[in-house]
Formats: sequence, C-alpha cells, structure tokens
Amino acid sequence: MQQWCVDQAAKIIEQRLFFQRRLNTQHLYRRELFSWLQDLMLADHSLVRQVPDLHDTGIHTILSSKFPGGVRYMRQQCYDSMAIVRQFGKPDLFITVTTNPKWPENQNNLLPGHTASDRPDVVTRVFNMKLKAIWRILPPTECLAICRLTFT
Repeated sequence: MQQWCVDQAAKIIEQRLFFQRRLNTQHLYRRELFSWLQDLMLADHSLVRQVPDLHDTGIHTILSSKFPGGVRYMRQQCYDSMAIVRQFGKPDLFITVTTNPKWPENQNNLLPGHTASDRPDVVTRVFNMKLKAIWRILPPTECLAICRLTFT
C-alpha cells in the first residue's frame, strides 16, 4: 500500500510538472525576462555550482506559484499569511499538532507485523481523532467561539 501511495504521488507531481512545462503556459510567466539570468550564469562560471553546463540541462521551466513545493509557491504562502496578519491582526493562538506513530492508538489498530508506515490511513484517522479532542479540551471562551479565520 505504501508503494502504491508513493507511485500515485509521483504521478500527480509528474502531471503538474507536465502542465508547467507546456509551452503554451510558459509565456504567461514572461520567460524571456529570465534570459539575463542565463547570460549572467554563462558569463560568470563561479555562479554555476550545481549545473556545470547550461546547454545540457534540457528545457528550462519556470514553476508558477501554484506548483506546491516550489520557491514561488512558498513565497506566495508567506505573502498570503502576512496579508492575513495585516488584515486581521496577530493570531490569538498558534497551535501546531503532529502525529506520533508510536501512540498506543496507532499500535493497537495495526495488524501483527505491520508498522505505522504500512498503514497511513490508520495514522491519519488517529491524528484526526486527537485533533478533534484538542478542540473539545480548549475552554469555550469568546475568543474560540468566534473563529474569524483558519489558515492552513
């Protein structure tokens, strides 16, 4: 199951990259404006650390801010979160919740010989149950009763 999940995630990323590489979308990102960067890198070889020869790299693709994990995506997420802070003010609560595969709830729901990485669905269900329990534990104050915004 884990291998299937990884394969499906790789297919999704490949399709997103294929869309980004399509020539009819690259003109939207003003690709010609980035030619100065390539000229600069060709002129100054000290800037070329990871790619020794720019002619052997294939087609250069500019990833948009919609591509998850890209530099523009991360920058856009930062700008969005700062705009939210500017609009609504600093958050009252900043809660980060992570999961632990060794929680008893995870271990009790696994078959003998299986690990938590073999059953991500079990780990996800346990995490969601714990997250709902955290919301029930928090005191019902006016601050929590009126949730103006949730940013994930």
